[in-house]
Amino acid sequence: ILAAITTSLFIIPYLMITCCASKLVRFRRSHYIRPLIDAYHGPYKANCGYWLGVRQFLIIANYGLYAGLRGTSPLLLISLQTVSVAVFMIVQSHLKPFKNRMVDLLDMWFILLLFTLNIMVAMFLHKSKSTIGSPYITGILGVYLVTVAIVMIYHILSAIRYTRLWLQKSLCW
Repeated sequence: ILAAITTSLFIIPYLMITCCASKLVRFRRSHYIRPLIDAYHGPYKANCGYWLGVRQFLIIANYGLYAGLRGTSPLLLISLQTVSVAVFMIVQSHLKPFKNRMVDLLDMWFILLLFTLNIMVAMFLHKSKSTIGSPYITGILGVYLVTVAIVMIYHILSAIRYTRLWLQKSLCW
């Protein structure tokens, strides 16, 4: 019962907003969900609003692969997930769905880091008797966290700079 409630309250509306945003905006009462749609689809180009939904279906497909092939060889599971993520990254590199090229590159970097982490964790859990994968997993998590920290520092510094410029203009006439 709890899974049905969670699915109906969170997962289905989220997928509708990410996949069908252009159709939802046409409804008469869409001004209530318009800020939510703009928040999700803000960094994407106008003609690539569907890309967030495609990304969600890629995640669902990878989870489905994991659930269906859980008892089999992890090499088969990783190879099928590698093909799906590689096709996604190739298509994304050609479409360039974001408004900014740097955001496109940063998104590809995060996908690559998370996918590498996924492979390392899968192999580590498969061979859980040895601890040989632990330093690699920690290293990839470290690179991921350093990348997130660099992005956050950049945004904080740019916000401080714009705030300082705004204060100079408003106070110094």
